[in-house]
Amino acid sequence: MITDAAFAPCARSDILDVRFGRGALLYEMADRRLHTLNASAVMVWRRLDGLTTLCDIARSVSDTFAADRSIVQGDVAAVVARFEEVGLLITSDEAALAARSAIAAESGEVESVERPVQLLEQLDALEWASVSPVYRAVGLMFRVRSEDVDVATELGRVLRSLSTTRGDGDTDHVYSIRARVHEGVAQWRVYFDGKAIKTVVSSDAAVALVLWHIDEAVVTHSPDALFFHGAAVQFGERVVMFPGPMNSGTSTLTTALVRRGLPYLSNGEVALDVSVGAAVPFPKAISLDGATRVFFPELFPDEPTGTAELAPGRWHIDPAAIAGATLGTGGRVALVISPHYLAGASTRLERVTDVDAVRLLLDNSYEFARLGNRAFDALVTVAQESVVFRLEYSELDAACEVVLQLAREIR
Repeated sequence: MITDAAFAPCARSDILDVRFGRGALLYEMADRRLHTLNASAVMVWRRLDGLTTLCDIARSVSDTFAADRSIVQGDVAAVVARFEEVGLLITSDEAALAARSAIAAESGEVESVERPVQLLEQLDALEWASVSPVYRAVGLMFRVRSEDVDVATELGRVLRSLSTTRGDGDTDHVYSIRARVHEGVAQWRVYFDGKAIKTVVSSDAAVALVLWHIDEAVVTHSPDALFFHGAAVQFGERVVMFPGPMNSGTSTLTTALVRRGLPYLSNGEVALDVSVGAAVPFPKAISLDGATRVFFPELFPDEPTGTAELAPGRWHIDPAAIAGATLGTGGRVALVISPHYLAGASTRLERVTDVDAVRLLLDNSYEFARLGNRAFDALVTVAQESVVFRLEYSELDAACEVVLQLAREIR
């Protein structure tokens, strides 16, 4: 089929495509696979609309490069065959399935929101022991109200850094925490905008549930934000970003740098506003492993009590508890450092360039499909405009010095 000059191949519609140097990068969101194309392959790819034949594509390419059409036609066929081999083309069966899915989606029923609205009205009518100020987590504006003062106090401590000066009457969303005893068992039921999330049987679990749901809701309610696992600090008007999974050392390194005077931007997740290409503040509490007490003894209570330990072995630290801490305002990412803590390792810095930098950021991004090509464009721009490194360390002070020196050089 590929050798038939009258064949009109069609590219998959879910493949993201962004210019990269003189060529392009293709990204398969479902399989998280990245493909690189040179300039001539890009010309072929962008003509795979299911209408343009191989003959027409070859004619266009040969005219552009003033090349022999018979030779170019064989090259085009080979490129398209390669696209088919790696699964970038849509088959007739897939096209039919996509059409059926679109029809089903259009005829599907919209889930009723009447019951959550009614529940929210009932919750609004209750007397609450505590109602928080307004908090902001990227695009999510919310309050927390609770019948349990202890739960409210702990959430107030953990969420304090997200407080905003927005007016009291302008809350977009609300968490409601009801506390009761049912058949002799204490229960805490958590609602978001009138919709029940879950019922738990300890105050610690209620706090942890609200914090977990905030991380989920912030993605849904931040339509222009692409999120990365990791952390970020500010250096002047630019941002230093530390992409990496949990237990890679991002939180430890970030806390140490904030203690040295760099404004704190985010930890756990880094939010990139794709509409302006800048990292934005998400200054929630810093999650530290209990093992980091040796580095930051002043941040941990001498005798753990209450709900400070919100996950086994992990503690949520108010950034304000770090001496001299300030909050960053966000900006363009100028330096990307992917840290990896390894006990006993020497401090080792490795420059990451070109496609590997894109892969590193893709590996640490999530909820990518919401933004599609907007996210891919913004991510590739960060990879191209910033300086990207991998950093292996065991000595925290030495790692901080490396980061600070790099930040001074790119400022």
